[in-house]
Amino acid sequence: MEKPTLVVNISDFKISNNPGDHIVTYSLGSCLGVTVYDPTLRLGGMIHCLLPDSTIGKGKADFNPAMYVDSGLTLMLQKLTELGSNKKNWQIKAAGCGEPASALTEHFNIGNRNFIMLKKILWTNGLVLNNKLVGGNRPKTLFLDIKNGAVTVKMGNDIVTL
Repeated sequence: MEKPTLVVNISDFKISNNPGDHIVTYSLGSCLGVTVYDPTLRLGGMIHCLLPDSTIGKGKADFNPAMYVDSGLTLMLQKLTELGSNKKNWQIKAAGCGEPASALTEHFNIGNRNFIMLKKILWTNGLVLNNKLVGGNRPKTLFLDIKNGAVTVKMGNDIVTL
């Protein structure tokens, strides 16, 4: 894997059409990481969402929509469309949504709720999830290569291509 050139932090997203860019987000536990790639434009984006539903944090979504799956993913899809991307071309992949050994995430089932919200947003927009590596209790690092749309997930020493 190439050295990342764009880092997506928690509650953040990045979009690029620079074929030299490699986008990465680290330490996906219960958080959701999503990549969207348009091979016709070689345009892609990645988001790292903390929580599923922006209605639980009134005002926070206005300040940082990427914190939530519903508002953040919707905004990233809108930005890709504004850049000329057609949703019919999108390759969408997801990672994260685990339940790390934490009483808080286990009690609130955040990982599963994040994944359910992802499926709801995709269904509402007539989109398909092409591949995923979700669940479990191992943190995941998600990579997107803008040159070719390759998506990989690293968990410890294991590397999985989506």
